[in-house]
Amino acid sequence: MLAFILIAAGLLSVFYGIFIATARSGSLFFIVWLLLGVMLIALGIGKRYGWFAGLPAFLKKSLFILLIGLASLVIILTAFVFSGFKKHESKDLDVIIVLGAQIRSDGPSHVLKMRLDTAASYLKAHPDTRCITSGGQGSNEPEPEGDFMKRYLVRSGISADRIVAESESKNTSENLRFSGKLIDLENNKIGIVTNNFHVKRSCLIARHLGYKNLTGLPAPSRPVYLLNNVFREEIAILKDLAVGNI
Repeated sequence: MLAFILIAAGLLSVFYGIFIATARSGSLFFIVWLLLGVMLIALGIGKRYGWFAGLPAFLKKSLFILLIGLASLVIILTAFVFSGFKKHESKDLDVIIVLGAQIRSDGPSHVLKMRLDTAASYLKAHPDTRCITSGGQGSNEPEPEGDFMKRYLVRSGISADRIVAESESKNTSENLRFSGKLIDLENNKIGIVTNNFHVKRSCLIARHLGYKNLTGLPAPSRPVYLLNNVFREEIAILKDLAVGNI
C-alpha cells in the first residue's frame, strides 16, 4: 500500500511540475516538482520490490527520523506562510511599497496584476498615502518592473506625483533595501503590497532591514498555483535564513 501511495504521489508531483512549467512564470521552480516526483516514484518502486530490506536497522531508523523531521518542518513553515493571508486594517499608512513580479510583452503576470490592483484600491481609498513601485528588469522582461508598475497605477487613476519607481532591484531583499532608502524607516508607517503567500517572508526581510512601523497588505493569488507558491516560499525562507536576509 505504501509503495502505491509513493508512486501515485510521485506521478502527481511530475504532472504538477509540468503544469507549473506551462505557466511561463519565468521561474525554474517546476524542476523541484519534477525531481520530487522522480524521487517518490523511485522510493515507491524500491519499496515494492524490497530494495531497502537489506538496509541496517540504524539506517532505516535514521531515515524515518529524517522524514518525520522534514514533514514537521513543512507543516510549521506552511502554517507560518498562511498566517500572512489575514488582512489588517491599515488606514493611515504614509507609504506603500508594491513588490515587483514578472511582466511580459503582453502585460503583467497574474501575480503582479493582483498586487497592482490591490495597491490601486488602497491608494484610491487613502489619498494621502504615497507609493513606491519596486522591481528591476529580468532577462525575460521587456522593461523594468518598477517603471511598468508606475504606468499601470497611473492608468488606474493614481496621480503620478504620488508614485516613485524603483527599477534596479532583482529580488525581494533588494526590493526592500532599495525602497527603504527612499523613505523614513523609523517614523513612516509602511505597508508592503504583495501576494498573500509572499507577505510573511517579505515582512521578515523588511524588519531585518530596519523597517519599524510595518504591515503587510496581502493581494490575492490564484488557487491552482498556491501549492507551488507556498512550497517555493518555504524553501525561500530557509534560504534567506541561511544567507542572513532574515
